[in-house]
Amino acid sequence: MRKQCHTCTQILAIWREGVLLMDEVDMILHPLKSELNFPVGLRQALDLTTTKNNKGLRWEIPWFLMDALFYHSTGKLSVPLAEGSRQAEIVLGKIKAVIDEGLGLRLLQGTPHLVLLNRSFYDLKLKPLLAEWLVQWFSFQSKTKITNEQIYRRTC
Repeated sequence: MRKQCHTCTQILAIWREGVLLMDEVDMILHPLKSELNFPVGLRQALDLTTTKNNKGLRWEIPWFLMDALFYHSTGKLSVPLAEGSRQAEIVLGKIKAVIDEGLGLRLLQGTPHLVLLNRSFYDLKLKPLLAEWLVQWFSFQSKTKITNEQIYRRTC
């Protein structure tokens, strides 16, 4: 049995502790190498994907959350808020202040785009504000029967 060199041991340690982000769509979607192309069972719509106007909440929620993060750099939202949404403006201001704090403490990176560098900063500071922002979104939706307490319980 061959003895491993110190460098090889370090490389193996890095691989064991690392995380893989797969960005090879040709490998992920290859019909012979991926199970994504051959789902098993009856075809069913995902939860919250369709409504009467074919615009599912599942797709609107992420855009609304990202809108709050992009607001920091652009100063505007992709979808206008409802009239008299002073509370939403307050929440956006809090999110902007926390992002500024994270950038100042180097817990977030601002270039080339907003990058989270510290998970606990997100959990303690940003996540509760995004939950509050999501409550604002649900309050604009007349089609949901979810209470604010249920939203906070699920997101925080």
